[in-house]
Amino acid sequence: MDLTNIPLFKEIIQQPTIFIYGTEEVLSKDILATVSSLHKKIAHFYNIGLDRQIDDFVAIQDELDIADFNNYNVIACGIDPTSKTFLAKLKTHSKKALVFFESIGFFKHLWEKDNVTIIESSLTAYVKQLASPAKEEETEAATNTPPTQSADFIGRTRELQLHEDFMRNYDTSACKIIGGHGIGKKALLNEITRQYYRQEAHTFVVTFKDKEANANYILNTLYPQFVEKGIELGLSDDDVKNFRLDLNNKDEEAALPKAIEQLFATFDKLTNARIVFYNVEMVLNKPKRGRLFQINNDEIGEFFHLLLQRDGYATNQNKVYFVSTQDFDFDYVDDDDFAQLIDLRPLSVPEAKALAKHSLTQLGAEDKAGQVDGLDDFGFAKTLGGNPQLIQLFARAAARTDAAAIINNEQLGKLSDTRDKVKHLMRQATFDKVETPVMMPLALFRESFSQEWLKEQNLSANPAEAIDYLQKHLLADVDEDKVGFYYIPVHIRRYVNDLLKQEENTLYRELHNRIGETYWTKANQGSLGSAEAYQAALYHFEQAQNYEREKEFIQKAPQRYLQKAVSSYKQAQLEDAFYYFNGVFQHNAQLLDNRNMSSFLKSAVKSGQGNPEDLFAKALEIYSNDMFIRNAYADYLFKNGKLDEAEALSRQSLEINNQDFVSGILFVQVLQKQGKKEEATTELARLEEVLQPHEDLDESGRRNLSQVLNMRFNLLEHYTALEAIQAQAINLLKSDGVNGSQLDSLAKAPIARDDFSKIENATTTVLDHEQADKRAKRTQEAIRRRQNSRTHTQSVIEALEANNTANKPKIEALIKEAEEVVNTAHTILDNWLLIENNNFRALFSRVSVLRHEADLNMLKDAIERSYTEREKPPATHREYLIHLIESGQLPEAIKQFLETVEKTNRYKNLRDEFFPFLIQFNQLKNKLADASQELSETEQKTLTKVGDVLRRILKRYKPDTEDTTNYDELIESSASSTTV
Repeated sequence: MDLTNIPLFKEIIQQPTIFIYGTEEVLSKDILATVSSLHKKIAHFYNIGLDRQIDDFVAIQDELDIADFNNYNVIACGIDPTSKTFLAKLKTHSKKALVFFESIGFFKHLWEKDNVTIIESSLTAYVKQLASPAKEEETEAATNTPPTQSADFIGRTRELQLHEDFMRNYDTSACKIIGGHGIGKKALLNEITRQYYRQEAHTFVVTFKDKEANANYILNTLYPQFVEKGIELGLSDDDVKNFRLDLNNKDEEAALPKAIEQLFATFDKLTNARIVFYNVEMVLNKPKRGRLFQINNDEIGEFFHLLLQRDGYATNQNKVYFVSTQDFDFDYVDDDDFAQLIDLRPLSVPEAKALAKHSLTQLGAEDKAGQVDGLDDFGFAKTLGGNPQLIQLFARAAARTDAAAIINNEQLGKLSDTRDKVKHLMRQATFDKVETPVMMPLALFRESFSQEWLKEQNLSANPAEAIDYLQKHLLADVDEDKVGFYYIPVHIRRYVNDLLKQEENTLYRELHNRIGETYWTKANQGSLGSAEAYQAALYHFEQAQNYEREKEFIQKAPQRYLQKAVSSYKQAQLEDAFYYFNGVFQHNAQLLDNRNMSSFLKSAVKSGQGNPEDLFAKALEIYSNDMFIRNAYADYLFKNGKLDEAEALSRQSLEINNQDFVSGILFVQVLQKQGKKEEATTELARLEEVLQPHEDLDESGRRNLSQVLNMRFNLLEHYTALEAIQAQAINLLKSDGVNGSQLDSLAKAPIARDDFSKIENATTTVLDHEQADKRAKRTQEAIRRRQNSRTHTQSVIEALEANNTANKPKIEALIKEAEEVVNTAHTILDNWLLIENNNFRALFSRVSVLRHEADLNMLKDAIERSYTEREKPPATHREYLIHLIESGQLPEAIKQFLETVEKTNRYKNLRDEFFPFLIQFNQLKNKLADASQELSETEQKTLTKVGDVLRRILKRYKPDTEDTTNYDELIESSASSTTV
C-alpha cells in the first residue's frame, strides 16, 4: 500500500517531515515495508532505543537527540503517552504533528493542540484497516440482519424499539436521545453502535463544552476526524480554520458555503455513517423553553438548519444523533418530521435488579448478586430510582458491604438529587486499579475523604486551609510525594469540583453554620456591635439553611425575608424563592398578599418543594376568591392529570368572575383533555365576546384573543369535517346513478381559476414569511401539479347525470353544513389576522381552508349539473325505425329501411348484411299478413331474431341531414302492432 496517497499522510508530508518510531509499539516487517513507501517524502527516520535498531532508521535515546525537531512536520508511533521529553518538545513545536496511540486514555488532554492530530489507534491497526476496508455487501448484510441485544445491556426494550423504528424510517434523519444524569444515554448509544454501526470508521463525534460553540467549532471538530479516517474532503486547513457563516444572507437559493457543502456531500456519500452531538443542552438558546436554535438568528442554529433541511442525507440514509439532558424542539412546524425522540425513562424494578446482579457478577461478587432479589422492591426503587449509574455504584458498594444496609440507609434515602446520591454512593464504592488503570493512590483518596480526617480539621477556624488541602491533593494532576505520575479519573475530579461548589456543598453549609453560631453568640453578648453581628449571623445561617435559627430573624424582620423571596422569584431562583416565601408563610401566612401568595405557590410547584395541594388549600382559606391562586391551583391539577378536580375548580372560578380570561382558558384546556369538544367550543366563543371590541384591545388583549382564535380553529377541525362531508355527498350521488369513475376523477382535476388564484396568492404570502419551511413549498407544488393535470374539469362535470333524485335533499343538507364550516373557518382566520396580520399559523391555515373551499365549489357544480334535466334532441329516422321494431311494426320498419338504402349507395353494405335475414322474413311475410294464421314458436323466434339483427344494423345507420320530417309526431301517433 502506498501511504502517500492516503489523505491523512498526504497532507502532512507536503512539508519536510520526520518519522519517529517509539518503544510502545512493535512494527512487523509488512508494516515497516508499508511505512517505507513514505521514504521519498520523509527527511529522517528515527528509532528510539538502540536495542531495536532498524535499517534506514537513526537510533536515538529520546526526542532530545533530535536537534532540528522544530523544523519538521512529525509522524510518530509507539510513543509513551506520559513521555516528558516528547511533551516538552511539543510545547514549542509549531509545525504539524500526527501521533498514533494504541491507548491514550486520561492523558489525551496533555496532547491536544491545534497543530497535533491524535489517532487513537496503533499504526499497525490503522494500516490494516486501510488495507482491508469493509465490503459494501457485508455491511449491507450486517445492516439487514435483525439486531440482537448484548448480554451486558439490560432492559431498554422500548428505547431499542424506538431506535429500530428510526432506522427503518427513511424520511427522518435525526434522533434525539434525552435523559437525566446517569440514566444511560451513552450506554444506549454504545449498544446502538454495536447493533448498527459496526464500521466505526464512519462515526463522527462533536461534544459541546460551553455555550460559545458555533459552526466554526463544529466544522473544526469534524474535519480532523474525517482526515484521521482517510476520507478526502477537498478542503485545506485554512478553509476550515477561517470558515464563517454569513447570517445576513437572506437569499435562500444561494449556494452553501464551500466548507459546509463539501462536508455534507462527503458525509452523504458514506455508507452506514452517523454524526453524534453530545451535551446539546450546552447550546440551547432558551433553556427554559428548551429551544435548540432559531433560524437565521445564530451560527449554530443556521448550521443545524442546513444540516437537517437538505435533501442529500437520504442518499445512504445516514443519521444524526443529538444527546442531551434536556428535551428541546426544532423550530419547525411538525417537529416529528425532523427527529425521532428517544426519552430514556428509569428502569423498572426487575430491570434494575437484573442490572445490579449483572454488575455484582462482573465484580466477582456472585454471592452478593444472589441477595439482590430478596431486597425490598419499594426501597430499591425509592433509593436508586431506576438510574443505571446509581445501580452500578450501588453494586460496587454492595460488593464490599451489606446491600440491604445501603438500600435502607436513612441519609441516602433523604437525598432527592441524583448527583447527591452519586456522591454518597461513590464514597462507599471502591475505586481501584481494576476499574481505572491510572489514578491517584487509593490510600490518599481514602485519607482525604474519611470522616475522621474531616473531623480533625478545624474547618470553622481555617476553612481556607481545608479547601486548599482538597485542591492540592484531589485536583492536582500529579502526586508529588510519590514516585511516578498519577492522574485522577475524571469522575473523581468532577465529584470533587461539585463538592466545592457553594450551592451544592455540605462542607460549606457546615462552615457557614459554625461561623453563624459564633456571630450569633457574640451578637447576644453585645460584642462586635450587635447590629453588624446579627447581620453577619443572618448571612451565614442563610447559607447554611439553618431554618430553626432563622425563625428568630423572621419574627424580627419578616419584610426582609419577603423581599428576598420576591427578588429570588423574579430571577427564576425558584428553590431560594420557595425557601424565603415558606419562612414567611410558616411564620404568618397573612403577610403574603395575593400576588406574593401566587408566586409562592408557583415556586413550590416548579421547584418540587413542599406539598403543593396542602399549600393551595391553606392559601384558598385566606384568599378564597383570588383568581391568581385559583388559576395556579387549577393549572397544577390539570398538569398532574386530576381533570375532574381541575374542571370543578375552574367552573367555580368562572362563577366568581366569568370575565377572567385565564380561568376561561384553563377551563377550555380541561374540557379539551376530557373530550368535551362542544362545551369547549362554546366557552371559546364566549371568551371571544368577552374580548370585544377587538380593535380596542391592548397588546396583552391581542395575545389573549390570538390564543382564543387559535384554539377555536384547532377545535373546528375543518379538514376532517369537510373531507367527511365530501365523501358522503359523492357516495349519495353514486347511489342516484351518477357515474362513479367520473366523480372520483374530480379529486385530482384542476379547480376553478378564481379559486386557484386565491390559493396561489395565499401560498405566496406564506412562502414570503420568515418561518416558511419545506412543507409550505411542498403545498404549493402539490396545488400546481393538480392545476396542470390534463383532466378537463368542465367536460367531466358536463357529463354527470343522475337518473333519480332520491338523495338530493340529503346532499343539499350536507352542502349547507359544509358551507357553515367554511364560513366559520374564514371568520376565525379573518379575526385572527386582523389582530396579528403576520401570524404564520393563521396564514398557512388560510391556504388549507381555501383548498377545501375550492373542492367544495367543484362538488357544488357537480351536484347542480347532475340533477339538471337535459333537453331531448328531435328524433331521427333511425330512432323512428327502431321505435317501429320495438313496438311490433317490423314489416313497416323493414319496408322503410329498404326504401332508404335503395336511394343511396352509402348503405349498400348494410343492405347486403341484412339480405340473408330478409329472405327469412319473406318466408314468413305472407303468413304474418294473414290475421287468421298464427306463428309457431320457431317462426316467432325467427321473427325476433330478424328484428334484433335489424336493430343492430340500424345503430350504424345515419339519416340524411336534409331530412325535415317530424319523427317525434310519427312516434307519438304510431300505434303498436298486435300481430307480433
